[in-house]
Amino acid sequence: MGADALREIRGSVVWRGSDAYERTRRAMLWNAWKPDRFPELIVTVASRGDVVHAVRFARARGLRVAVRGGGHNWFGSPLRDGGMLVDLSGLRDVVIDPATRTARLSPAVSNRVLAAALAEHGFAFPAGHCGQVVVSGYLLAGGFGWNTRVWGPACRSVREVELVTADGELVRANEQDNAELFWAARGAGPGFFGVVTGYLVDLHPFRARSPRAATSTRSPMRRRSRTGRPTWATGFRRWSSRVSCSAPHHPG
Repeated sequence: MGADALREIRGSVVWRGSDAYERTRRAMLWNAWKPDRFPELIVTVASRGDVVHAVRFARARGLRVAVRGGGHNWFGSPLRDGGMLVDLSGLRDVVIDPATRTARLSPAVSNRVLAAALAEHGFAFPAGHCGQVVVSGYLLAGGFGWNTRVWGPACRSVREVELVTADGELVRANEQDNAELFWAARGAGPGFFGVVTGYLVDLHPFRARSPRAATSTRSPMRRRSRTGRPTWATGFRRWSSRVSCSAPHHPG
């Protein structure tokens, strides 16, 4: 399969050696320290179809595939020598179904955006501590964040995942279908053997008083409005905007 096959991709394709390569490569990680690892090409997708095309191209060319959601990874797992890096940062949809108390999340939805969207419908989710972190790596790693002691790790609230397999097939995995993939997707982290393009998650009702174990009384998550109702999403946004999620430069 020739490079022309990538013309079907709606997003961008940057090859090693091009003018935009180093700028694009460095943008793949949040940390100031960038490891000296260089993918052959970086594909920033614009749709699930782009992921399918990218993985099939990599399979035909014998390229290993690495995945980047938000790049919030201190050891830089998205950057690997050779192969293809699939960047999911453009997939940011949130679709909430109040009737079933579920939401469909694209992989690059941030904790801050998710919290605000859910609050409008009276729901909450055990989101991560840092507002700029996206759900993809957070959920794949298990998801230890706000209210974990009450609702469990966030992966317990995942009902289904949509993913592109190593064969380039778009499938859904839940407790009934592709159950082994579903099991692995809730804790495998960056080593998961597929590209997750969406999550179906269960939502939790927003409570005026959070359970004692959820947050401390001094937490910004417990800020109250004039009516006495905690402004959960507002508190989260204010707190996360003040906290730096960046790590210092590598000492070496």
